[in-house]
Amino acid sequence: MDLGRKIKSSRLYDRVQTSAGRYLYAVDISSDKEIDNTLMKWIQEAFERKQIKAEPV
Repeated sequence: MDLGRKIKSSRLYDRVQTSAGRYLYAVDISSDKEIDNTLMKWIQEAFERKQIKAEPV
C-alpha cells in the first residue's frame, strides 16, 4: 500500500519511505478474518492516492 503518511501498527511487517511524504507498507494476511475495517480503510486511502496521481493535469 502506498500511503502518504506514517502509520504504526503491529499488523505491518515492513515499511519503506520512498520519498518525502511517501511510504510503502506491507501487510501479511493469513486469514480472511484479518481483513477488517482498518485494513480496508488503508487500502481505500492507497487507492484514492493512486487515482489522484493518475488524473491528467
